[in-house]
Amino acid sequence: MMAKLPREQLDQGVICSSAGNHAQGVALAAKKLNCSAVIAMPVTTPEIKWKSVERLGVTVVLIEDSYDEAQTYAKKRAQEEGRSFIPPFDHQDFFFFFTFFSFFLQTQNDTFTPHFDGQIDRVGWYDPIATICPVKGCHCLKN
Repeated sequence: MMAKLPREQLDQGVICSSAGNHAQGVALAAKKLNCSAVIAMPVTTPEIKWKSVERLGVTVVLIEDSYDEAQTYAKKRAQEEGRSFIPPFDHQDFFFFFTFFSFFLQTQNDTFTPHFDGQIDRVGWYDPIATICPVKGCHCLKN
């Protein structure tokens, strides 16, 4: 997602909220794309996680006790500073990526015929089934 941002937006920097994994991805992308990044994480995030993210050269800000509070902070700071907010989920690029990735996985089985009816189902905000198989009617977990 960050690689698709225009250079002008990258020059303004990016910000995200995360409790660990997303933060590492954003930090690594920021390093590769040579842009500044701020990562808002709950204070309850284990030290090993936030220090690992910080070592990638980004600014880590520990906020309150919950992810929701960190996300609220990140979105507000994005507006105030003109940074691009990088969502950990709930963005069409992620759903399209996982849709096509699930097709790829399924095509490894010679009995699979891909079908996409244009509707992407969201099972939950971070449900493994939504990640593995976001296509309505997809049966990729079938034996």
